[in-house]
Amino acid sequence: TYESDDQYGFGLDSRSLPEGYLASADFKSSDRNDPAVAEFMKGVNKDFTIMYAKPKLSQSYGLEFGNLIEKKDFSIGILASADFSESFSAKTPIYKQDLTYRDGSNDFAINAGNSFHGTEGTEKNELGSYFQTSLILDESNEIGLVNLWSHTGDKTATMNLSLAVNGINGETAEDGSAEPKYIQRFEKSWIERDMLINQLYGKHLLEDFHDLEVNWRYATTSVTLDEPETMRIQRGWRPDDDDYFGVPRLQSTQSISRVAPQQVWQNLSDESDFFRIDFDSPELAYLEEDNFITFSFGVSKDKLDRTFDESNFEVVGTARGSRDDSFAVPDNWADFSAVAPGPQDFPSSGYDIHNYFTETNAFIAYNPQKFRDYSGNIETKAYYLKSEIDFPNEVRVSMGVRSEDFHAKTIPGIDSGIEITPRLRQSIDNATAEIKESNFYPSFAISKNFVEDLKFSLNYGRTTARPNLREIAHIESIDPLSNSVFKGNPFLMPSEIANFDARIDWSLSETDLISLSVFGKDIEKPIQAIRANRELNKALQQDGVSWSTDGNTNTFVNSESATVYGVELEGKVGLETFSEYFRGFRIGGNLTWSSSEVSLSDAEKASIQYNKPGRMKRSLEGQSEWIYTVDLSYANEDLGTSSTLVYSFYDSRLQSAFPAGPDDLWEDAYSTLDFIHSHKFGAEHDWKVKISAKNLTAEDRIVRVKGYNAIEEKYSSSRAFNFSLTKDF
Repeated sequence: TYESDDQYGFGLDSRSLPEGYLASADFKSSDRNDPAVAEFMKGVNKDFTIMYAKPKLSQSYGLEFGNLIEKKDFSIGILASADFSESFSAKTPIYKQDLTYRDGSNDFAINAGNSFHGTEGTEKNELGSYFQTSLILDESNEIGLVNLWSHTGDKTATMNLSLAVNGINGETAEDGSAEPKYIQRFEKSWIERDMLINQLYGKHLLEDFHDLEVNWRYATTSVTLDEPETMRIQRGWRPDDDDYFGVPRLQSTQSISRVAPQQVWQNLSDESDFFRIDFDSPELAYLEEDNFITFSFGVSKDKLDRTFDESNFEVVGTARGSRDDSFAVPDNWADFSAVAPGPQDFPSSGYDIHNYFTETNAFIAYNPQKFRDYSGNIETKAYYLKSEIDFPNEVRVSMGVRSEDFHAKTIPGIDSGIEITPRLRQSIDNATAEIKESNFYPSFAISKNFVEDLKFSLNYGRTTARPNLREIAHIESIDPLSNSVFKGNPFLMPSEIANFDARIDWSLSETDLISLSVFGKDIEKPIQAIRANRELNKALQQDGVSWSTDGNTNTFVNSESATVYGVELEGKVGLETFSEYFRGFRIGGNLTWSSSEVSLSDAEKASIQYNKPGRMKRSLEGQSEWIYTVDLSYANEDLGTSSTLVYSFYDSRLQSAFPAGPDDLWEDAYSTLDFIHSHKFGAEHDWKVKISAKNLTAEDRIVRVKGYNAIEEKYSSSRAFNFSLTKDF
């Protein structure tokens, strides 16, 4: 963690952009003694250090109130709540490796500068409120207002140490020079989120118009996400040597630098409006009033406007202080207490991460960037019509169609201080992403009750999966700590999906059920994650859009097509069916087997460097072959007690395509075990205590190259224990 002035999740005021930051873009290294530089640096936070801290016990408090006020001619319902929570979490150790496949020896090396193990700690404060009031004029009319507000502040600190000598499984570490170097990177960040939703709704029964039901809703949503003053700095040294490096500035094979000391401000703002109105007919009798038919019709409109802005500050030139400009420190780094010093371990003299901007005349300045900001909007207009018909012999048919007009657009932004030349304007226009489409999505379902408590249903429907604004915005999001980049693809297209399923439900009792279903999906142009390389860049190059990405760039592409099919078995049974001794006990479970296959696009095929003939198809991203959940529960209403034990298993699944490797990146299988217990007590059972233990198995989450031991990412998952006490008044 790190020291800061934030309280209860509010810290933006103390992290505002330095005054006069635009003018600092013109500062040069020769201006280090200029009074204007000194004045500007007064408004800059110079404390880059983080620290270890003993985690505190997380806590939360909440209050909820509800009441129905009945008057002679109307009623008013009120529901309100307020809550506050403070939580602490850690993720350690985190391993991330930049793998390089060596075809000749069929093994892997790692890029030492981009491979590391690290620790991350987070403190989170959340404030929230909910208010709903409804005016009930009579049984046929209700009008209501809903207000939802939340505020979250996250304080995160990260420390990484490069794998300078060997990888997790002994892979050779390569750093482009003859001598290995340890690189230690530090980052501290603050994220503040605010969300405000206001909604008006109404429910009406038009008795004079054939009892037509009308439901409508209008909502406005405002979301802001600020990430001010993210601060990054690094240091390094050679193992088994006396050379300790201070905070580097310039990148070369003989230095440790790649990340200059920097500060980054980000802001995302979403403003959206949503309207929907539905008309539902009553059940209309036909065939001598033994069967019924209903109709539904609706209209909706959804619009979202977004702006994203990023401002970057970096150290200017090199610093002069008690050490020389090359940043090589001749003192023995053995002054540290360990090979991997902690965030508050510093050499006995000279400058380091804790005093870089106080004991030297180094300074940072605004560094305007191209293609880091963007603006965008999404608008969807939809109309739907649906009918449900009861036929003789317990047959029910549902038919519907939905029409959607969709429009999305993103425009890359240029920071203030950069002149937009005709050539740059053309680059912006080329990278502007726009999707326009109008489609119909039909659905059909038929069900039949063959015998009592046995139901068969068959369903078909067409849906779509569209890319979000960030996935099509052609800007770079850079994580210097891992040297990874995400860049949106402005040529992404929506995926069109045909869904099929057949299901049998057998109701053993009001609470016991066994069901079996088979399902399938045909997907046109599925959107898939991929690790870019030079060949993919060439294949994606079109219309003057520059990619210039490398093996650490992640993006999304449209594959040609995909199919998914599988079987799902679900059951819930009370054990008292077998013995009275098991009264109150229930066992349930869900088992899913699925198979998926993706046909690659020409761009994906061109990007594959190794084993190309056998990699023209692959599994769908995130699709496990086996998933199952088993739960055992006990409930006794007289005692006010309930307990549940849940075990879940997730088979291995594709995490991302890896065209520069011999196969793709897959996440290993893992499982979780959760326990939840609650008990009501008191004369009116108005007190409730709840205890939960989540993820008791706490297995490592691992991403590796399929068929190899080479690990790309590994981290330990956390156990969570919670205790809550509730009182009803």
